[in-house]
Amino acid sequence: MFEMMYKMKTERYEVDQIVLRESTPVTSIMFVLTGALEVYTDFEGNDFVIDIMYSGSIINEKNFFQEDDMWVNLRCKEPAIVIVFNRELLAEL
Repeated sequence: MFEMMYKMKTERYEVDQIVLRESTPVTSIMFVLTGALEVYTDFEGNDFVIDIMYSGSIINEKNFFQEDDMWVNLRCKEPAIVIVFNRELLAEL
């Protein structure tokens, strides 16, 4: 089981980089190690920030298991590192 931790991919994001977009299929769960990610949506032509995900946050856990699409957008607010757990690792588990 512990070897699965070492198979997870690490991704780095820079400020204003889009991490996930609304209406795209969710294929992974993301764990924020460092930095901050903004959860936002478009409201009357303007970005409306719903939440900010900091170190320790888990992203997409419900959508991943329900095989649902993204309902919001996610962009990098400050440089961030995330760990990604995808469907291939789940199949191995």
